Amino acid sequence: MFDIIQSVLLVFIEIMCCKIFYETFGKVRYRGWINVMQFILLLGSMCLIAYGFSDYFTIRQIAIILIFSVFMVWHVKISLKKSFVLAILFDALLLAMDYLIYSVSRWFSLGSELLGQKYQVGQVLASLLAKIILFLLILIIRKWFGKKTIEMMSDTEWLRFLFFPLFTIATISAMLSVFGYVQTVEQANLLFGIAFGMVGMNIVVFYLINDVVEREVQMHENKVFQIQAKNQLE
Repeated sequence: MFDIIQSVLLVFIEIMCCKIFYETFGKVRYRGWINVMQFILLLGSMCLIAYGFSDYFTIRQIAIILIFSVFMVWHVKISLKKSFVLAILFDALLLAMDYLIYSVSRWFSLGSELLGQKYQVGQVLASLLAKIILFLLILIIRKWFGKKTIEMMSDTEWLRFLFFPLFTIATISAMLSVFGYVQTVEQANLLFGIAFGMVGMNIVVFYLINDVVEREVQMHENKVFQIQAKNQLE
């Protein structure tokens, strides 16, 4: 049961990263309960694909790209063609990060050692490490493409914000190297809870800061509009 919860949480983090990636290139269509319904349907679809095509890698990746393309057109104001291209790019980034962490783990002789343990702590921690690195990479892409809310942040504020994902990467890496194995399931659950909580806090902090900056942008635009209206009235 706990393995299923871990898998669902990993899919949840992947979807959040996908949302942030797509929102870099388009404006969100809906807010509120429609957005929640979109997310729940996408999460359910991704979980079904992950379990239904677990033994068919190519079919699973094609299905994931198609699902992301359709749902993100519903979520973001972009064309279906552009959504398909972005889905391919995001899936490539996701696979690249997973392969990178897997290769590094094997290079340090962690993969084979940890996979043989009763509680596969290293496998889940390595997956979370790949997801938080993906999150950091998406933030950098968002900065490069000049999202309006990101432009409002100074370089100093941006570097301060990057402290959260960098600290999470360092912490999970340390956990991965120190906790080669655990003796009880309670210890494994505690490590998983800490790691998932840190990754989740990065996403929460991102949306918190993004909402604050968007509110400031809206207030600035309203102020400019009022000044323009006053000048026209005069």
